[in-house]
Amino acid sequence: MPAAAFGLRVTAEDLPALIVAGRAVKAALDGAPVSRHPHDDRLSGIYGTVLTEQVGPRHHRNVAIFADGEVDRSPTGSATAARTALLLADGEIGIGDVWRNDSIAGTSFTAQPVGNVAEGVLTEVSGTAFRTGEHRFLLDPRDPLGTGFVLR
Repeated sequence: MPAAAFGLRVTAEDLPALIVAGRAVKAALDGAPVSRHPHDDRLSGIYGTVLTEQVGPRHHRNVAIFADGEVDRSPTGSATAARTALLLADGEIGIGDVWRNDSIAGTSFTAQPVGNVAEGVLTEVSGTAFRTGEHRFLLDPRDPLGTGFVLR
């Protein structure tokens, strides 16, 4: 969704208001038909939102707001792939046209639509990623809850 729809730009100065807007969009879509996956209900729901801004020809910037107002440091591959399909559908780019997507933190991905299949648009996204953490899970055989629990 364009950040301008909320009177905002995708800049560090607007980040607090962008988070509020992203959370509002997520809440508004909660339970809406568009939040349902057509084939696998486990994939239904809205985990995050993406607010965008065009900064030049084939050059956009976005902020991915997820969970409870967390912000991604990258433009995110899935968001960039989705934007590629939308830009193609809107006629802003064609098959093979490369565009650039920057994050609010200044990192960049490039992407291009490479073809169409029955399920949608095939995209190619390029960028860099760095491991920022590591975690190891342990299962104590004496733990009465074992691999976890569900309360619903």
